[in-house]
Amino acid sequence: MRIQLNPRILFLAIATFAVGTDAYVIAGILPEIAHDLRVPVDQAGLMVTLFALAYAVGSPLLAVLTARVARRWLLIAVLLGLCVANILSALAPTFGWMLITRVLAAGCAALCSPTALAIAATLAPAQQRGKALASVNFGLTVATVLGVPLGTVISGHFGWVWAFGFVAALAGAAALALTFSLPAVPTPPVASLRARFSPLGQKRILLGLALTFFWAVGAFTIYTYITPLLRENVHLNDVSGLLLIYGLASMAGNGLGGYGADRWGTFRSILASLIVLAVVYLTLPLTTHFLAGALIALVVWGIAGWSLYPAQQHRLLALAPEHSSVILALNGSILYLGVAAGSGLGGLVLAYAPISMLGIAGGIAALLALGTLLLSTTRMFTPHAPRHKPEQEAPVPSNDPVMMEPVISMQEPVALPPAPIKHEKGMAGWLLAPLLGALLCLLLGGLVGWQMGKQQNTAAPGQGGASTYKNSGIPREQLIAQGRQAVVQINVQTAQGAGLGSGVIIDQNGDIVTNDHVVAHGRKYQVVLFDGSALPAQVIGTDPLDDLAVVKITPPKRLYVMPIGDSSQLQVGDEMLAIGNPLGITQTVTSGIVSALGRTVPEGKGGAVIIDAIQTDAAINLGNSGGALVNAQGQLVGIPTMVAVDPEFKTPANGVGFAIPSNRVKFIVPQLIHTGKVTHSGRPAIGATVTSVDALVAAQAGLAVDYGTLLVSVQPNGPTAQAGLRPGDVIVRVTNTPVANQADLTDALVPYNPGDAVTIGVVRGTQTLQARLKLGELKVP
Repeated sequence: MRIQLNPRILFLAIATFAVGTDAYVIAGILPEIAHDLRVPVDQAGLMVTLFALAYAVGSPLLAVLTARVARRWLLIAVLLGLCVANILSALAPTFGWMLITRVLAAGCAALCSPTALAIAATLAPAQQRGKALASVNFGLTVATVLGVPLGTVISGHFGWVWAFGFVAALAGAAALALTFSLPAVPTPPVASLRARFSPLGQKRILLGLALTFFWAVGAFTIYTYITPLLRENVHLNDVSGLLLIYGLASMAGNGLGGYGADRWGTFRSILASLIVLAVVYLTLPLTTHFLAGALIALVVWGIAGWSLYPAQQHRLLALAPEHSSVILALNGSILYLGVAAGSGLGGLVLAYAPISMLGIAGGIAALLALGTLLLSTTRMFTPHAPRHKPEQEAPVPSNDPVMMEPVISMQEPVALPPAPIKHEKGMAGWLLAPLLGALLCLLLGGLVGWQMGKQQNTAAPGQGGASTYKNSGIPREQLIAQGRQAVVQINVQTAQGAGLGSGVIIDQNGDIVTNDHVVAHGRKYQVVLFDGSALPAQVIGTDPLDDLAVVKITPPKRLYVMPIGDSSQLQVGDEMLAIGNPLGITQTVTSGIVSALGRTVPEGKGGAVIIDAIQTDAAINLGNSGGALVNAQGQLVGIPTMVAVDPEFKTPANGVGFAIPSNRVKFIVPQLIHTGKVTHSGRPAIGATVTSVDALVAAQAGLAVDYGTLLVSVQPNGPTAQAGLRPGDVIVRVTNTPVANQADLTDALVPYNPGDAVTIGVVRGTQTLQARLKLGELKVP
């Protein structure tokens, strides 16, 4: 007779789905959170580091502290706690508060998964216990496949705040469903911390756990920052599709891992996975510069990476089958410790090296994991087993009091008789324990030192910061030699004659970013490469609003591509290089510093308005437009666009130039490449036509003030209309920023994104009012 699986298991799977999504969704929305909380992307990675570290440390400690609490109410309480923690994450006003909320979420997650598994094992009949555990584990697997891409899509449409809201809704819904459906569950026997850590006395188990640690370090050094990596290298703004493909490959790999372990043995299966992972990671700097290459790399990575974990669990169980649940619990904690170390290592790489170096760091960790696997085959670590005896796979006990972590094996668990732990003698165990402790201390010390360095850089910008040539580790001559190869001259034929400008090669497909005013009104285009070869070109997309355009050539050979940096990390005083073709003098390099940041620069009547512009004193002349502003790491951080004009002499002002920030380039250019136009401006709008108020306008309109921004007309059902404002109102303040004219209003809205809510101060007649306005998105003409 066929036995149906208890429907309550579905609610438990939803609970683990919420936990998995909460753990990994950060990877898909990291750049957006970093932008809104005003921190660099590498520093924002601390959210993943602290979450994983709190999970790894908190899992055994909290399990002991809550051992006597009824399982039913414990699970409901931690789900509600996870819901509240994610709501607090969504509302976090500063990065510090965000870190605190992530630690709280990690504590709840550390209790949720093992408790859900223990309850599932209790609810299911003996013959379906393995299926019940697999179903609950499936929630974690589906989170990798759907949770992260879905959170990324939600963030892209509604903002990253709602990605946390999505997790909170999942956790709350699971808590509500379990409150009314879950019966009382027996409380398991209490196990001490000593019992939970007792297997660490065996050196071969320590070495096996070290493999898990290094594997996780390699994977999450890259995966934590996968979104900025793909955006920068592949030039895609929306990477949710690629993340979905990676998740599907991971699901396939998870199934293949169990099959491979049974078919070829755990050693061969893990060995093959680690070799493939090392190759994939080490070649990421090359493969991710092409969409097809990135797609293949993600698929191979997902299959190889997640086929290893089930095989590794089988292998650990074979080492000590009498303590299988304890081993798996320790393996889960070591996994999250590796996640913490990997995300921290990735942050360090981003702080001091190009983003493509993430693959190299991950590859080294994979090689270390491979080394531990090979070391485990030596006689020193197999003293009690025949050299060629095949490994015996051990089932998972169902009633062990320390069952804490998900078991991704699909086998049915069978209770095993308890057996005392045999402590092996020798120096290896005594050496490996301090080694793992030293690695943890190194991670924590590195994070502290990194943060202190960040604070010093903030306190004294330009004084020995990481972006100065002195400390970049790259000679200036090398930066110039590489940068010049990526900058081209663009010759334009118009009805009025000929013109020229500069451009920057951004991918191997022949896409070149430049200024819109360089190619505007052109009939014929020619690109001159660094070696002097001239190629026909075509304009494939323009954005007059941001003064950006993309020109395409058919590459005759492999091109040098300039990596695109993070302009949000620039500080006033950082040294810069400007590379272009001023006055037709090709491949000219000038140097200077960042003079100011966050400028709003109009390009004249009817022209573009450059928001968040970079001001530099590096010489920029006619012909430099569309070229490269390069930082100390050789990364493109700005597109030189214009120079200020001396109002008295009507001539260009020396040492006052402006560039479009690279983060704006990364947002706009992928749209131009794929659609030929801008579909999402990313700029906030209030949905009204406005004009500046001065004494003359105030007198003509009978206004009570002679400053501010007058609402001339209001878009029906637009943000301004929904806030209750109407034509004739004068905006005099946005949140805490005074508004004296239309330019001030534009500047005041720069820090905000579409969907953000701001407080608007208005003057209506003789009254001063306040309105809460939710910003819309500026429509592209």
